[in-house]
Amino acid sequence: MKLTYFKLILLIFSSSLTWGQEVFEREHLVHIRSKNRLIQEKKTLKDLTDEKCFEGKYFKIVRQTDKQAICLEQDPELVFKAANVYYHLTLAREFYQNLQIPNSNLDRKITIRIEQDRQYSETLQFRGEMFSQANGALTIGPSEDHIAHDHYSWNEEIWFFVKKRVTRANPLRQAARVVNQREFKNAISGNLLLYDFVKVINSWTSGQLNAYRLEFHLYSMLFTVAAVELMPRVISLFGLFPQVYFEDTAMIPEVIYHEYGHIALDHVFGHKMSSHLSEGYPNLFAGMIAQRDRLAGNNRGVARGTQAKRANARGLYSLTEEFVQNAAFGSFTYALLTDIQENLGEEGLPILIAALKHLSHQSNLKKDFPRAILRAADEISQNPRAAKLRINQSLKKRGL
Repeated sequence: MKLTYFKLILLIFSSSLTWGQEVFEREHLVHIRSKNRLIQEKKTLKDLTDEKCFEGKYFKIVRQTDKQAICLEQDPELVFKAANVYYHLTLAREFYQNLQIPNSNLDRKITIRIEQDRQYSETLQFRGEMFSQANGALTIGPSEDHIAHDHYSWNEEIWFFVKKRVTRANPLRQAARVVNQREFKNAISGNLLLYDFVKVINSWTSGQLNAYRLEFHLYSMLFTVAAVELMPRVISLFGLFPQVYFEDTAMIPEVIYHEYGHIALDHVFGHKMSSHLSEGYPNLFAGMIAQRDRLAGNNRGVARGTQAKRANARGLYSLTEEFVQNAAFGSFTYALLTDIQENLGEEGLPILIAALKHLSHQSNLKKDFPRAILRAADEISQNPRAAKLRINQSLKKRGL
């Protein structure tokens, strides 16, 4: 009996500590969307467990490879980024709480690294200083004993890499080289000149050739020669301007929502590699949190040269959708999931969530996803036949 009372006292004491962790709140400037612009606005950060640093019940914001949380006395720009990430991660967590996805563990405390400049290592967590990385974001899973080096262990983390201005050669320069090749010029000019020549001969043999028609075709042939010779120079002129790329992902709300999606859905897709579904579902939910159908677009000042992901993107399925590059940066699966959600109406989101229990990190988009979403419709739709008909319409529209 005494032992039971002792356990009860410990339980009450630990509960009071947990309750005490929830009382700290602070106001900070963060980035929010105002139509198509990012603006600064004061917002309240909740669930903080440190009055002077960015450490809370669910998130700990650190710089690069540090172990200590970023605190208020540090660089103002770093504090702004830490506040921005903390605020939007809290929004994302609350959204996923409301979704009530089965087996999703949202009560873990996640370390968030901003201004990260190291590459990820499965054995040491951080690669050496010579292996630098910039621009972008990454969610990593916990260390695995059979892979990680002795004495190295870590839990799930989200990394937002340091912004770095990168200059890339303009692809128009390569296009100019292609169209400047003699074989290309001969092929283009030969076909166009032959067309005009045949027209002149046909008009002459039919007795319809006159001065106007002859003059028209002569000018057309002259224009063809001039265009073929000048086109490489014009394209090359525009190609002189290099492309500039940079991305401060810690300042872009939709990127933050997307990365937290990997945490919320890691029981389904894991963290080993990007796939069409492991990227598409977080994109869908990020769009819902942001209430936008265009993710990571219009980020003047914090990003340039990046490709926005669109819920209304067009396109048919191809095998390339199954590969990492297209999965991570393409819009196909995001648009497909949006189509299904809109076609199903109120049942769309519940059916998409129900399909998750039939998916895994090994699921492919061509066979496994249609099977999972149709099975989910059978399980929870009030009218499975109509729901499956609408789902098949969306799949057919995308070539699946």
